[in-house]
Amino acid sequence: MPFDPMLLLCGHRPGATWSAFELGATFAMWVGMTLAMMGPIVLPWAVALARQNGARLGQARPGRLALFLMGYLGVWSGFGLLATLLQWGLASGGILSAARLLDHPMAAAAALVVVGIYQWTPLKEACLRHCQSPVTFLLTHWRDGAWGAAWMGGRHGLHCVGCCWPFMALMLLTGAMSLPWMVGVGAFVLLEMYLPGRRNLSRLAGATLIGLGLLFPLLA
Repeated sequence: MPFDPMLLLCGHRPGATWSAFELGATFAMWVGMTLAMMGPIVLPWAVALARQNGARLGQARPGRLALFLMGYLGVWSGFGLLATLLQWGLASGGILSAARLLDHPMAAAAALVVVGIYQWTPLKEACLRHCQSPVTFLLTHWRDGAWGAAWMGGRHGLHCVGCCWPFMALMLLTGAMSLPWMVGVGAFVLLEMYLPGRRNLSRLAGATLIGLGLLFPLLA
């Protein structure tokens, strides 16, 4: 059978020790998932940066673009490390299972409500607004030099994490890390960023998650 990190890691008995291979496999899974889902989202930013490089420096600088992407991926890799450690902690406490990550109904309900509430917060609004306009960000936060590109990539990555971590958290908490789920979440993130009335879409998703969280203990 193909290697499935979720079945491997969630199938541990409570308190079982993870091997270095299992930790590495989980971290690699998160990084790979980030590349697959965030690639289409960061592409407009890469194009905008290449154009700004040409306008400011008079020539293309592939190295600056690479450092921008490295800064961006570095932030998401940090998020993946935190997610890995969270899985490790939940598995050690016996809260994770192969069939469903959060077996305790109240824990799952609380997670859904927290993620839903976040969709209504000013922080979500600020991160979403940032992600909608790469040109504005590059004009107002431009940094010269190679490491300036990495700084801009990292700063954009922080805003991107601020927008998308709720959906990543749901993937962790529900165990739905299949390709269709990743495609669906990626498509929703794109709609949330670029669709007219996108803020209403974000709040509708939040209200839905809150409602599911309140009903979850009754349905479990």
